[in-house]
Amino acid sequence: MSLYLRRSVAEKSKIYQDIKLKAMEYLNSTGSFRKAKVITDLRLEVFEDSIRWDYVRDMIQAESAEDDVDLIPMAEAYFKTRIVVGKQMEKNTPELRLRIPERFIAAGHGKKTAGYVRAIAGNGHFIEVVARNKYAQARGTRASAERFDAKARAVGITMPNLARVK
Repeated sequence: MSLYLRRSVAEKSKIYQDIKLKAMEYLNSTGSFRKAKVITDLRLEVFEDSIRWDYVRDMIQAESAEDDVDLIPMAEAYFKTRIVVGKQMEKNTPELRLRIPERFIAAGHGKKTAGYVRAIAGNGHFIEVVARNKYAQARGTRASAERFDAKARAVGITMPNLARVK
């Protein structure tokens, strides 16, 4: 018996279908959805910690493939009306999000994904930060692989040619 919920089972589940539809309803009306709001609306608080949001995100993106929908994970700060910037409280405005977009994206430094926004031209500042982070991660992964390759070759282990790997 599997200990984890398989994607194929989740996709057929009525609960996951309801979660997906409610999240899409928010996406279509506001361009974003907050996970806690979807859970509360569907009265699924008891299951909150067991919901696989990566499955929900992938289901939404697959269903909206013709619309080319991509979702950006957002931290709790995105959904708050006021946040701490520096040492003072500031109103959470579109201008503030343009000025410091990395503050709102759920990536690194312990930030947890609180919801998602639609990747559209109006959210280009978020898309730019996500792309920059992905490129940096890819460069770091390649550098790590090259160091590992050099160490392996130094002890006489033949490694594949990394230049061929794309």
